[in-house]
Amino acid sequence: MMRGSLQGADRLVRALVQAGAYQGKGAAARAAEQLRDEAAALAPGRLGAALRVEDAADGAWVAAPPYARFVEFGTRRMAARPFLRPAVERVRAMLRMKGGRT
Repeated sequence: MMRGSLQGADRLVRALVQAGAYQGKGAAARAAEQLRDEAAALAPGRLGAALRVEDAADGAWVAAPPYARFVEFGTRRMAARPFLRPAVERVRAMLRMKGGRT
């Protein structure tokens, strides 16, 4: 499994988790679950079902299969079908509306 290393998106995920981390590990885990749910709704095919939240020492992160980066960013022969970056932006907007609370 790819550990949230979708190039620039991994920085957004870390920032999102850190934003909720001041409220504790539980808040970070809830934010990661929201991110997984949003990304799963946007991901094509079985990719959405393959996304999962895993615990980390400082919170949680979303794990995706290795081929997820090809779907997110595309290849020479396949157009990009972003699912993670739009999900990060949706969850980030939700956290802003809630004042950082999940």
